[in-house]
Amino acid sequence: NSFCDKLNSEIDKSPKPIFGIGASHPQSNFFIFSGIGKYVDCFIDDDIHKSEKYLPLHKSTKIISTRKYLEGDKPGTLLITEFGYDNWMKKLCHQFNGVKIINPYDFK
Repeated sequence: NSFCDKLNSEIDKSPKPIFGIGASHPQSNFFIFSGIGKYVDCFIDDDIHKSEKYLPLHKSTKIISTRKYLEGDKPGTLLITEFGYDNWMKKLCHQFNGVKIINPYDFK
């Protein structure tokens, strides 16, 4: 509970919009059970079959492609789940200055 409280508190005060990185089963479960799914405005996933669909967490939340994210407005906050592909996540996280990155492993 302490972990989730710290993580939720940090996200709550972070720049908007909030992007969740990845929309797979492990990532979705993490967003659900940690309680941080309620903060996510949009998910980013590289699977073309998920793009423009929705992830039904606390609210129905759109999934966009990496390409669409990279072409969009910044800054905001990226939530890393550590259940993705390292090179892909690094590409997202280091592409732009001014984007806040929250890594849950920093809240252990």
